[in-house]
Amino acid sequence: MYWSRIQRRDFLRSWGAGAITLALPRLTLSQETTKAQSAMGKRDTTVAEDMGKWIAALRYEDLPTVVVEKAKRLMLDTVGCALGGMNGSPVKLARETVFLKGGHPQSTLLGLGRKVSADQAAFINGLAIRYLDFNDYTPPGGHPSINLAPALAVAEMQNRTGKDLLLAITIGHEIYVRMREATIGDDWADGFDMGTVTLNYTSAALAAKLYGLDGNGIANAMAIAGAHGNTLAEVRRGGMLSGGSMTPSKGTAGPMAVRNGTFAAMMAKQGMTYPLTIFEGAYGFKNYVTRRLDEENLRNRSGDFKVLLSMTKLWPCHKYCQGPVAAATEIYDQGVRADDIESVTLYLSEMGIENQQVYNVSEITVREHADHNMPYYTSRALLDGNVTDHDFAPERFREPRVLDMMKRVNLKLNPDLDDHIENWDAVKLEVKLRNGKVHKADVFDPPGSLENPPTDDFLIKKFMGLAEGPLGKAKAEKAVETILNVDHVTDLGRLMNELTA
Repeated sequence: MYWSRIQRRDFLRSWGAGAITLALPRLTLSQETTKAQSAMGKRDTTVAEDMGKWIAALRYEDLPTVVVEKAKRLMLDTVGCALGGMNGSPVKLARETVFLKGGHPQSTLLGLGRKVSADQAAFINGLAIRYLDFNDYTPPGGHPSINLAPALAVAEMQNRTGKDLLLAITIGHEIYVRMREATIGDDWADGFDMGTVTLNYTSAALAAKLYGLDGNGIANAMAIAGAHGNTLAEVRRGGMLSGGSMTPSKGTAGPMAVRNGTFAAMMAKQGMTYPLTIFEGAYGFKNYVTRRLDEENLRNRSGDFKVLLSMTKLWPCHKYCQGPVAAATEIYDQGVRADDIESVTLYLSEMGIENQQVYNVSEITVREHADHNMPYYTSRALLDGNVTDHDFAPERFREPRVLDMMKRVNLKLNPDLDDHIENWDAVKLEVKLRNGKVHKADVFDPPGSLENPPTDDFLIKKFMGLAEGPLGKAKAEKAVETILNVDHVTDLGRLMNELTA
């Protein structure tokens, strides 16, 4: 009787729970449907579908000459950054991990010549591109040139041409900048590392394009990548605000995203599908990541190509670095030397001040923090008249003379600089000497910005400085020639060979 009572009781409990469960879906599905319909509106196509259509339709022949030339020079600059960063410690660690993992030899690692799977090549080459923090930057923020890594990997794997590669680079910038424009606002979500999140979509789209997928396939590639690509801001400034410090995660976040996007495109190529409501759906990108989305900016490509907004870094540190270093080197060139300096006042826009409230709150312990700290690289430029990659090694940012100079640097808000906010790094610098004399330098359009673009001579010099070590002078010079004529390259394997030591 005892077991009979227990079984009967459990049976009733099960059916009781089942009855409740059977009733719940009707209520829940009704609520979900209402929410989804409200979120979607009455459009017949989703944002991802409309994006997929214009991406699939875009051809190399549609690119104006100015866009092609810009993409080639962007490629030269980005490849140089990758070659210069390939032996950085996080890159070495990551590539040893990839070597242990193994995989089909599909795509070449820049500077090394070894082939790994396409998604892992996108990861390692992307990590090398980002390590020095020397690659491009664009309004309204971010470094879309990392899209070169998945573009190279898939283009090589698919035996595409140099023209296909340039088109993919252009598409990467187009989607990246449009997504950033479409999401930034007063109600913009701050809990995600949005530059990284965006790279999931861009890399998936350009990889799918290189795989030859149609609009629907491209949309699915973006949906697959986007569903799994919401990187938390803790990997960057969040770590510092939480009481920790910057770590190599800053430079690895984007590469992880382009690896995800490349793999997602492979999945879509095999026929995998995901909800194409990824952007505007009830639980999609708009409602749970950014909280806003200018859909029309994404649904239809119009106007100038966004790759034309790419800006070049003259110094290997973040975008806010360019103005302060330019001003400090100008003061140095006036003959001012560290021993004569009593105090330094760096006037910044509101955005610049807000940035340094994160990156100027603790002792510098790693490279990734040093290249974001204005007092450090401003002091470095006043001491040496320049800032180089070597200045972010621990022995450099711990030097007593630079620590002493940093104590003399004060950051102050100058609201007038907000008029130049499109460049982020407009600054005014005042250096007061011990004899009472004051030297000033105002930089509103830093070298490399849209208003003050780099010359070809500068781009070649920068490339050679980064590539000559790993490649040798002759091979580096040959690489410059090939990249600047990549639209005539029909065998990307030859190009990758030239970019190998």
